[in-house]
Amino acid sequence: MFNISSYIKYPNKLIEDLSIINNNYNRFFIELDDENTIKTIVKDIESEYIEGVIYLEYNGTILMDFTYWDIIDQLWAYLVNLVNDTLNNQEAEVYFPDQPIKLKLKNLSNNLVLFTIESTTTTQLTLPKNEFFEMLLESANEFFLKVQGYFGCKVDYSYELELINKLKNKLAQ
Repeated sequence: MFNISSYIKYPNKLIEDLSIINNNYNRFFIELDDENTIKTIVKDIESEYIEGVIYLEYNGTILMDFTYWDIIDQLWAYLVNLVNDTLNNQEAEVYFPDQPIKLKLKNLSNNLVLFTIESTTTTQLTLPKNEFFEMLLESANEFFLKVQGYFGCKVDYSYELELINKLKNKLAQ
């Protein structure tokens, strides 16, 4: 089972020690679903530079934790493109928008995909392809719609939302 959640970084909160971030994430990040808190700080967030985290866990194994924070809307777009490229080319890779962290996907079979994260360490996990892609796309769709609701006309994710719908339809075939 997958757990995929999006978090927005509090504006002007410096993260100086990555070793404490996972145990104290709520000091630095707000879950995307916390509408009341996000609405109170959205005016202080640059819409072109929305920092946050995509928390990704599969069956108790954490693949992306709070130390992997970055420009979250761009990272979600990169993940959607990673799914697209993997479906079209059997494998794909991309770097985080603002960090030297590489994400790779490789088809192992019709049902399995190898997910790799390379940073100071390398983490690899074999995942059920359709379930993973469907959960990623659904979580990305939810992210883009909610952030569009928070920021209004300051952001436009129409391209990403259209691509997500095309990929969902492709997976459903």
